[in-house]
Amino acid sequence: MANIKCNGNIESIDVLVKSDLIVDGNGTIQSHKIITEYSKASNFIKFENGIMICWGIVNTSKSNVVSLPQAYKDATYQVVGTYNIKTGAWESVCITSQTNTGFVVSSGETNNSYSCRYLTIGYWK
Repeated sequence: MANIKCNGNIESIDVLVKSDLIVDGNGTIQSHKIITEYSKASNFIKFENGIMICWGIVNTSKSNVVSLPQAYKDATYQVVGTYNIKTGAWESVCITSQTNTGFVVSSGETNNSYSCRYLTIGYWK
């Protein structure tokens, strides 16, 4: 959430948000557009400055290809993932074969199915 202080003029503003505002010489906000596209059902949010965040859950055993809800500009986005094997403990997963549209997620589990939660962040433009 953006934190903006103003008394007619902008005194302080979050850096991510500031780059997406059009401010006149007096510090008055003329227009802004922070979020370009958002889909809670499809699990992604695109920001006007080019940053995108995608998230999801994959139920699998061994390894699984994860297709992202939206493509990134390239394969340099970051992925964080954890899995749960129904014991209540969350463990780390291995992310491999990353492309701009997805990646492969795997764990050390060979006999159990598991739920993998992932979060990605990178540039869409």
